[in-house]
Amino acid sequence: MKLILVHIDNMSRADQIASYLPSNYRIVATCETAVLVAGKDDHGWTAEGYVIPRLASGLIRAEEIGREDPDSAAPLLTWLEVKGYLNLVHNDVAYDLTPVSPRSPICPTCGTDHTDSRDRAECEKIWRAAKAKDSHMTIPPLRVEVQADSSGTWAGNKVEYDDIDSAVAAAKDLMGRWTLVTDWRVVDAEDQVIRSRSDA
Repeated sequence: MKLILVHIDNMSRADQIASYLPSNYRIVATCETAVLVAGKDDHGWTAEGYVIPRLASGLIRAEEIGREDPDSAAPLLTWLEVKGYLNLVHNDVAYDLTPVSPRSPICPTCGTDHTDSRDRAECEKIWRAAKAKDSHMTIPPLRVEVQADSSGTWAGNKVEYDDIDSAVAAAKDLMGRWTLVTDWRVVDAEDQVIRSRSDA
């Protein structure tokens, strides 16, 4: 996990920061002068390559302050408190950060900060299918498929995604880069359509 300290001028800026973040990074704590963002790099959505430059495009100063993996048994906010990140002193400046309690879009199934309830419902659908198939309740891997001609044939590769948000982001990115793509969809391991362009 990577931690990013984002410097803000006033609390109204804190609300704007969330709109700059990809789904694999989220605000975990805040105070009057800073916001603490936590997440894991996923494909091109990295701290150094995307999050910090994206914030800089909005004239928001941010810096990576930690690269540690929390104890998997401990909740993230407990881990941050134990490690001292909530009472942070960085470059001789003290930050008394208050944890941000997860809002309802945080999915209890996969832990992703979904942007709308439809994502959460789709995740729940995957979880139920997985539960029916295996007692470990693992979420099946998702893949992206596209149509690039008028034949109606779907094509994809072997890249797999662990959550819907990552798969949808990859599909939209692919459609934006490939001029021949006319449609996209996200499918599970059994080729069941989980999300399509018409749903997004």
